[in-house]
Amino acid sequence: MAKYHKYIFNKKKKKLINNFEKAYIKFPNIWPSQRNLNEMRFNVTRGYLISKYFKNKKRILEIGCGYGDFSSDLSKLNLGNVVACDVSNTAIFKAKKKFQKKIKFIPKNYIDIVTKKKFDVIIMLGVFQYVINNFKIYFDKINKDLKKNGVFILSFPLIEKPIGTDKKMRIGDYYNLIQKFFKIENYLLIPNSTKPLKKNSFYNYNFLTICKKK
Repeated sequence: MAKYHKYIFNKKKKKLINNFEKAYIKFPNIWPSQRNLNEMRFNVTRGYLISKYFKNKKRILEIGCGYGDFSSDLSKLNLGNVVACDVSNTAIFKAKKKFQKKIKFIPKNYIDIVTKKKFDVIIMLGVFQYVINNFKIYFDKINKDLKKNGVFILSFPLIEKPIGTDKKMRIGDYYNLIQKFFKIENYLLIPNSTKPLKKNSFYNYNFLTICKKK
């Protein structure tokens, strides 16, 4: 467990803290994986968007963008208008400073954002496990903010017993939960690290799914 995780969850008490702002202030190199754009979750998402929207520009939102590296990467592909949000003011300040005015960065929790224009694509990578206690609020809003036939791309590490819950979760449980809110077009398991796996278990993987608005 990384040192910054103490601001995110209390493993002993099995409780989410989610003080992302303090974590970003204390640890500038927080979540180094967010800057590793060769990670499989980024490659799969990028590949899907390129194949789907290369000649048809869309309005795209990334929830939990952190320092904005992946949002910037998508913007460079000229796929359309990219908007990105994060709960950490520090993360967004650095994102704006680094990528200037290429992307609209919003320093707010996604559920507090009011938008008049709907999105063609909403992306949430590595965030779900921190909002699992309020996932219904997030999923309802995502459905509301997507255009007709809009796409939701979700990726998160498979955790047998997510912090903040008492329930054991397997692949089918996650699938059924998501299916209640979205039409699942496709899903796959991808390694949650570029390092070799120590043991063969589905808990070494991320669950990535491409969904359509219901």
